[in-house]
Amino acid sequence: MKAAFVSPVKHLEALPDTCYHMVLAHLVREHEEYAGFYSISGRTSRGWEPQIMGSGKPHITILDNGAAEDKLLSSVELIEVARLVQPNVLVVPDDMDSTENTVEMAKEFLRSDIVRDYVNDAVITPQFMVVPHGQGLALWRQCLQRLLCISSYLWVGIAKKYSRICEASHTTGRLGLVRDVLNIQGNDTKVHLLGSALNPLELLAIARMPFLRDAVQGVDTALPWVLAWNSIVMGRAGLLYRGDWHSDEEREYTFLQEAMAQANASVILSYLRGSRW
Repeated sequence: MKAAFVSPVKHLEALPDTCYHMVLAHLVREHEEYAGFYSISGRTSRGWEPQIMGSGKPHITILDNGAAEDKLLSSVELIEVARLVQPNVLVVPDDMDSTENTVEMAKEFLRSDIVRDYVNDAVITPQFMVVPHGQGLALWRQCLQRLLCISSYLWVGIAKKYSRICEASHTTGRLGLVRDVLNIQGNDTKVHLLGSALNPLELLAIARMPFLRDAVQGVDTALPWVLAWNSIVMGRAGLLYRGDWHSDEEREYTFLQEAMAQANASVILSYLRGSRW
């Protein structure tokens, strides 16, 4: 299980290179520096060998669709960005507030001519990640089942908001939802955690359960930077309450804040190895 650290545009190389990357599509369109950094040519120039799925352990790049940032790209815009980035995994358009819309958007996107043409032309043949949504866990599971009927092989992304819902049901973070994915799709399914939730100790819990750890490929998180901006360094006990804070890719951090973010990243990486420190 790996971490894809989501860093501000001015600090893209500040945190450890984990060979696992989450690219925000709207930032590719808005920032030339960001687009150049994550483009296939930019990645290759830094020696980031793209992973051909199933071979070795080079870099995996995931292209997000902008929904979580309330900047969802159209299918045409998303494919334009995908042609520049050439990701290993492309997150299918989703609606964070609707099961029905999420399923219909996924069908329309995955069956569209523009996606078919992109797959045929792509330098790196992409896989696709669906993101189930539902008002409550029952509708989430229903959405998952319907999405997995659309295509024979998909990654599954689990949004961080469901960690809070699961905690209310006395489950450690998203562990139960990962189990649901494996029960429906089988042990070969690849799962990605979209965002580090209010209690990042769920990462430690997953890392200590081999059958879940093998399925969860990684997590993307801006938490090291969010905490550093608020002058917080994570400790051995993790962070039990995060507050209503959000990342801002436009911020520029001081040298001290960057050092704090690096310290927070080290704690998260230790969780992913199954250790508190």
